[in-house]
Amino acid sequence: MSGLGAGICPECGEAITPPGRFCEACGRDLSAPAVALGTSTSGACPGCGSSQISADHYCDQCGRKVPSARDHVELDLGGLAGVTDRGRRHPRNEDAMALAAIDTPGGPAAIAVICDGVSTSDRPDEASLAGADAAARILTAALRSGSDAAKASADAITAAAAAVTEIADPTRPGEAAPAADETVRVKK
Repeated sequence: MSGLGAGICPECGEAITPPGRFCEACGRDLSAPAVALGTSTSGACPGCGSSQISADHYCDQCGRKVPSARDHVELDLGGLAGVTDRGRRHPRNEDAMALAAIDTPGGPAAIAVICDGVSTSDRPDEASLAGADAAARILTAALRSGSDAAKASADAITAAAAAVTEIADPTRPGEAAPAADETVRVKK
């Protein structure tokens, strides 16, 4: 697995021993970007047990905030890891990340994409997740095919911006467009 060492499968949590490209337990392609997903709630309110949870993750019965799967996310690819948490001032984690450890024609590479949701926009959590996913996929494909890292990074940022723009709701013209700031890093 790209010479970055043994790790944990981001899909099922099983230990991975190099040089495997696929997880033996679940079959996940280990060279694909691992994106910090998870936007659903746990399904029940931790306070009253109600399953009536609103789209903004509050209990319709008692009003308590129900934790989101993205409030705390850890990705561990062995030699490459990341953590993102909900901040103190926001009701949700507005940041997202994607990591990949891949083989390129020039040797192993580590990819990290971090998207910071812009709090003053609508749905910054969705914007950052869309941006991180799009950038990581473009960057991974480009580097695997031997593209220049600087050009691949620029293309990844363009793809992230396009993905964020695509999630705007055209039926709500007065709504501020979602926004996120992207950072892309490649280490060979």
